[in-house]
Amino acid sequence: MSKWFVAVTAGRWQLCGIVAAKRLGYKVVAIDSDESALGFKYADEVICKPFCAIQEILTALSNKSIAGCLSICSDAGMTLAGLIVDHFNLPGPGLVISQRLTSKKLQRSAWQNIPSLANPSFICSSNFDALVEQAHQIPFPAIIKPVDSAGSRGVQKLTDKAQLTEHVFQSALQHSKSQEVILEAFVTGEEYTVESLQINGQSTILAITEKSKLPQSNYTVAYKLETATFSEQLLDKIHNAINNAYSSLGYFDGIGHAEILLDAQNNITIVEVAGRGGGFLVFESLIPKVTGLEIVPLTIRIACGEQPKLETFTPKHAILEFFPSSEGTISAIANFEQLANIEGCEGGNFFEIGDKVTSANCDGARLGYLLTSGVNSEHTQKLHQTALTTISYEVTPNESN
Repeated sequence: MSKWFVAVTAGRWQLCGIVAAKRLGYKVVAIDSDESALGFKYADEVICKPFCAIQEILTALSNKSIAGCLSICSDAGMTLAGLIVDHFNLPGPGLVISQRLTSKKLQRSAWQNIPSLANPSFICSSNFDALVEQAHQIPFPAIIKPVDSAGSRGVQKLTDKAQLTEHVFQSALQHSKSQEVILEAFVTGEEYTVESLQINGQSTILAITEKSKLPQSNYTVAYKLETATFSEQLLDKIHNAINNAYSSLGYFDGIGHAEILLDAQNNITIVEVAGRGGGFLVFESLIPKVTGLEIVPLTIRIACGEQPKLETFTPKHAILEFFPSSEGTISAIANFEQLANIEGCEGGNFFEIGDKVTSANCDGARLGYLLTSGVNSEHTQKLHQTALTTISYEVTPNESN
């Protein structure tokens, strides 16, 4: 009997997992509510249902010999993936752990009890008046965001309590599946992403990137990630923090994507962690460039119960830059084909000429990307700048602008 791998969500960023699972010899059933999901073209079978149609989905899977299930780069599918893992007794995080990996509230609550993890003061509420009443517990400036959303949606920095308006509250609440927001003290520091792989409860750091953010988004939306270089002592400190954060949530095997803050004294605050790969090419493109590891099939193998031994690697330098959109219509995209002639560079577009785009208010408002890798920072930055002067976009503003 064929062994099946279940891919929960089948959009653009899940495609790498579907293809990798098939190359490993699994038949793939992909689940998504969008009938035009790109991954459906590559899956052996598809289930086009809303994720809340749990019993229908479980019934559709019941005649299969399932080896593993994963929402490989999407928070949106993790709850359903956890339910499937529990129902069919599969390896990987079940429902309880999946909820911890997608809820900022559950993460903050778990980390309160770990002295080695700095944790800003926070409150959560599904009611505006109740949040305002409790807001005196939080020092301002503060950050308000959905308890369970990704991609910088609904995230705002508030300089004082007067900015905590019902409009701001509703802007965050509309992006929360659980209909709850979190208000937490703003932490000063440089922001980094940490990509890691957990095997048998031990974290391996794959890449750490420094985030550059757009001023017009009030510094909530990133436009560039560049691998960072730290002392061995600081790397050990980051590794221990990541390991403790995931262990406290009960997540011992699988890919991880985390965001941290480092202050001037190198104190670490974990913003949030996720039990999935980083989206927008971080997982399937940046990590392999930095490590040389085939991280996507490794992640599939772990989801199917294996505990592979990682090869040692010497990290390369990499820059992943996104091109933020502005409100209007894309009128020109130029010279991306010439990137093939520039060492260590690749790029692509998320939209086409004629597409209407919005202002850069979330991670989804990106026109395309440029990924460059090299032997060190100086080499990579030189290649990257050459590529940036080669390619271009033009967005024609809407007539009303």
